[in-house]
Amino acid sequence: MKTSKIKWFTMLLFTAMLFITACSDDTIRPPYLEEEVEPTPETKEFVIYDAMSYKNKPDLTSDMISNIRLIYEAFLLTNEEIDMNKVATQISITKTSNYQAVSTDIEAWYSNKTDEEIKTGLKTVFDAFKKEIPSCTVGNYGIPVSDLNVFRYNRTESEEEIIKLWKKNSERRLSAGEVSDVLYPSLYIMTPDIDQWLKDLKTTVEYIKEKFPDKKIIGYIWPQYYNLKNNPDYMKFIPAEKWDKILEGCYTYLDGAVIWSNGKGEDGETDVAWNDTKVQAMYNATKTFIERHKANIKLDKPEGGGDDGGVEPTEFYVYGSLNFQNTPSNLLSYGIQPISVISEADVSEAEKQGSVYPPVIDKIKNLATDATHPVCISISTWHADRSTNNSAMTSRFQTVYNIFKDNNSKVTIGYRGVGPTSLTSLRVTNYTQSDFQRNDSWQRYAVEPMRGIREYADVLYPEVTIINDDLETWKQDCSSVLEEAKWNNPNKKILACIMTNYFNKTGTIPEDYEAFADAYKPIKEATWLNALEYLYRRCDGIVIIGNCQKNDPIEYSENLGIMKATKTFYENHKNIIDKTLPEEEKPATDNLITNGGFEDKIEPSSIDPVVHTNKLVRPLRLSGFFDTTAQKTFPTADGAVTVPDNVWFHRCNNNSWFWFTYIDDTSTTYAGGGTPISHSGNKSVVIYTAANADAAKYSSHANNLEHLQGVAQRLSLDNSKKYKLQFFCYRPNLVWGTTNVAANINHAEKIVVGIVSSTGANVNTDYTYEKVITLEKTEGWKEYNITFDLPDIIQKNPGKSFEKCAIFFNIVPEIDSAQKTLKTLVNLDDITLTETK
Repeated sequence: MKTSKIKWFTMLLFTAMLFITACSDDTIRPPYLEEEVEPTPETKEFVIYDAMSYKNKPDLTSDMISNIRLIYEAFLLTNEEIDMNKVATQISITKTSNYQAVSTDIEAWYSNKTDEEIKTGLKTVFDAFKKEIPSCTVGNYGIPVSDLNVFRYNRTESEEEIIKLWKKNSERRLSAGEVSDVLYPSLYIMTPDIDQWLKDLKTTVEYIKEKFPDKKIIGYIWPQYYNLKNNPDYMKFIPAEKWDKILEGCYTYLDGAVIWSNGKGEDGETDVAWNDTKVQAMYNATKTFIERHKANIKLDKPEGGGDDGGVEPTEFYVYGSLNFQNTPSNLLSYGIQPISVISEADVSEAEKQGSVYPPVIDKIKNLATDATHPVCISISTWHADRSTNNSAMTSRFQTVYNIFKDNNSKVTIGYRGVGPTSLTSLRVTNYTQSDFQRNDSWQRYAVEPMRGIREYADVLYPEVTIINDDLETWKQDCSSVLEEAKWNNPNKKILACIMTNYFNKTGTIPEDYEAFADAYKPIKEATWLNALEYLYRRCDGIVIIGNCQKNDPIEYSENLGIMKATKTFYENHKNIIDKTLPEEEKPATDNLITNGGFEDKIEPSSIDPVVHTNKLVRPLRLSGFFDTTAQKTFPTADGAVTVPDNVWFHRCNNNSWFWFTYIDDTSTTYAGGGTPISHSGNKSVVIYTAANADAAKYSSHANNLEHLQGVAQRLSLDNSKKYKLQFFCYRPNLVWGTTNVAANINHAEKIVVGIVSSTGANVNTDYTYEKVITLEKTEGWKEYNITFDLPDIIQKNPGKSFEKCAIFFNIVPEIDSAQKTLKTLVNLDDITLTETK
């Protein structure tokens, strides 16, 4: 069919269809509308980096503002030439601090080097970073063009000529863009003319994209007007509404922005705090901008997301060398193993040689010979020549290590702060430095020169000092310290040294230092627990080191927040921590004593007679350890009451009211005076001898008052085993009673703790094995531990068996010159008896 006929036929058919439709009886329908489709969201990614130096500025990543490592030329150059030692230091800091974005700031070259020299120099620096941190992105501030808005200030040329001159001014920098991962042009604003700034921004970006169409552009912006001295708006803060326009301009034309500030106020000299109203007005505008574009704001993180929270360890070591007054020698109930933290001075010469107190060979030998626990030497001068004579320093540690290991190959040795020293403590000693300066100084003088001596340590003991309750800052520093400890260290255990008290300034505080009220006080419970949990997933263990000051001693107490937190931490991870305890020291999980904390009601018991007008629970009295029928008086028991095994009883065969055992209950107010105490929970047991009992009252034990009265419990043990008895004892200075203080002095000097076999025992059997404990006179709960070596006891007492036996605690009454008893009282709590090796 010819084309003309086809067209004619098609027109005829279309006309017929229109006619049919018009004549149809069907309801007329509206024209077809396509289904509405949700608009496709913008796919732009925009990153905001923080390079602000306002005082006390917190980490801003929670507000979707990313971190950037900005490195000034002084930390990369010496005499304006690349210093590869400095570059290596900055690479190490960047790596351990886990930065992803890096911006160098080498500006000196812009005026004295050719474009090729700038390009080659930057490439050398960038390649060094990329070799060690392949995932990082690197660029230099001010590449590839100068700041057009600043350049045009006070110029009278035509617009065309200004742009031409600006491009000419940028020629030295342009080719360096070829070796940059990202371009960081300066986009600071000179005057309040925001419209001109936006035009300059557009011109700048168009020119850069013409030269580098595929590279990301991240512009530097400053919340203050440019610091040119003849500028009438010199360093004034940009109003929030104009700042918002700057951010929106960046969002329109760029891939991101670096918000920079030198931290100074409008005079160019005074430090400005983060909480300053002008700073906060700027930051609130920034947060509003981020919220407006939150779908497209990207948080730039290192590969793997930076600190991923660590991993659950399969073993974790807890060592302790605490110096609270009267700290118990055994802290295994906290999972804490002993460690010998030795002062360098204890094994060194008394006179300095140069800057160092040399180690003494014989003292090192003696230290090794006597060592039964891991040794950690707190160095103070042995590393003082690390920068001036590194080989001498290294040789010194090699000598100490070799001598120690020659005399003791089994015990490990290491050095506190080797692997490395604390970074957080420098916030106290080097408080005037910026974070950048502090990290650089730490890396160059405390880290790199001391890496070599790690070879001469079995264990690395990096320091993670806490200075205040700002744990977020501490965690940042701690992460850097631990990353450094892991540097080139595939095998050696890393045990972080953490001090018990806040390390901070006391006494006269410099005006520009923000004092911490709790300096050198024990670290608070919540802070300590949080820190331990952080370390638990990031190293092999911890060493808890006491740093109480000699002029401000602190009494040990189970109620110290730091001890409570340590206990909680141990309970949280007991199954892991116990794996690291020596077999002979592992705490048993089963307590063979029933109701060792006295929290459960003692049955049978009595509340008569009263104790200083208070009706307190009193265990019933048995005359002999293995009697089962309670005595009817002191305390009162009606009829033949049986006291079964595994129940506390008052053991005393002298029928007198002078001898008391009763339960202190802190949940009860005592009408008759006195303050109840407990070590844990609400209750403890009291053993009390009243005053003025004459010889006639205690005649049955005139020659052995230590066996007159106490508290006891019958139980069954295995004759082939050893058992550890642990308990806590409190000796108050005063015994509550009358209002006469002198009459209430507590004269308790000793208690006797022991075990008695039922074999051949009668009412007068006092003990099979016992230990006399002289009580400390300082108030506070004290921990005591006694081992019952049953095979040894049986060998010395043939025929005895402890398949049925009793554990007892007796107070030793004291007698005055008239042979009358003096008031003696002790509280006991948290008694455990566990099988040991």
